[in-house]
Amino acid sequence: MEFIRKLLIVLTAFFLITIGCNDTDSPVVPVVEDRTPPDIWWTSPEGGTTLQNTVKIELAYSDKSEVDSVSLVKDGTKIEVFILNNSEGNLEYLWDTTSGSDCVHIWEARAWD
Repeated sequence: MEFIRKLLIVLTAFFLITIGCNDTDSPVVPVVEDRTPPDIWWTSPEGGTTLQNTVKIELAYSDKSEVDSVSLVKDGTKIEVFILNNSEGNLEYLWDTTSGSDCVHIWEARAWD
């Protein structure tokens, strides 16, 4: 019976210490959801421009928090993915226009954060 009484005292003490624990060394970091999509825009070439040979496609991006990646899509097909993990910057892609057909192409830039 003495053993059970000592065990209850130890368990009660442990329970009270655990309940009264105030761990001030662990920082509380609030979780803030970023619901604003990143901004992305073409800097070169201008839309509607006739292109030939090798062309440098340039774009810029920014976000309040961080842009994780940018995808370049030509005519509905993903051509390139840039893994970034920063809040702003510029990207370049060299496109060899001689490797495709002579026609109108639709390019898109898609950014994720």
